[in-house]
Amino acid sequence: MLVATRSPHNPSSTAPMPKLYEALAEAFLAEAVDTQFVLMGDGNMHWSTAFAKLPGVHTVHVRHEHCTVAAATAYNVATGKVAVASVTCGPGVTQLMTALPAAVRARLPMVVFAGESPINAKFYNQYIDQAPLVTATGAHYIAAHSVPRMMDYVREAFHIAKYERCPVVLGVPYDLQKLEYMANQPYETSAIYQPKVGRMQPDPEIVAVAVERLATAKRPIILGGRGVLWSDARDAVIRLADRCGALLSNTLPARGLFHDHPFGLGTTGSYFTSLG
Repeated sequence: MLVATRSPHNPSSTAPMPKLYEALAEAFLAEAVDTQFVLMGDGNMHWSTAFAKLPGVHTVHVRHEHCTVAAATAYNVATGKVAVASVTCGPGVTQLMTALPAAVRARLPMVVFAGESPINAKFYNQYIDQAPLVTATGAHYIAAHSVPRMMDYVREAFHIAKYERCPVVLGVPYDLQKLEYMANQPYETSAIYQPKVGRMQPDPEIVAVAVERLATAKRPIILGGRGVLWSDARDAVIRLADRCGALLSNTLPARGLFHDHPFGLGTTGSYFTSLG
């Protein structure tokens, strides 16, 4: 977290106080974000620029706000990481209304850093009540209007994105972002909200039923979807199929899951390979 330090050239002076947008950028980095998809405007330019300057951060600039979320969606599918997009306030947010529902229905973990119009300037020509628009898509909206609670908002956004698998739009007013900000302690990530529990074990009775059905099936097919991807269970599913002589298929969101297996049928339905 950013702290004020004395200048080595003038020990009696102190460096300028860091801005809130810099602290927010550091918080996103602490949440293990290393890529942002952004279209800059006045509502997000300070945060996006500060984040881009941090070590290891890759910034992808796009030409339409819709593409920030669309590209972030593809990034999550390809990497499994929480995706981050960023747009400005007002019309920047309204342009997300097509891409956000797609991300919601795919249950993709994503955080969108969005500007909001200055909190004390309702006359601002880009002012619009963003929350109802975002929540209408099924995404979660966090109006970050309290400076003392700003890091709590960030933690909440990443917690919801990760564990509810839901896109979250974090709206931070433009004027608040430029305030001086000094943290009392280092940023604690959203991991503090997640209880330390062991891996859940399957119900033995359910397993016994599945085993019995596989053992008596004449032409079994095992269908894998995003659950296999999220749990990194591809190899285990293949071993099960090989042992019981089952063919393999996948859902459309998990296309290519078994593409290199000799008994892989491809995507279920009309997309089956010639083997199907």
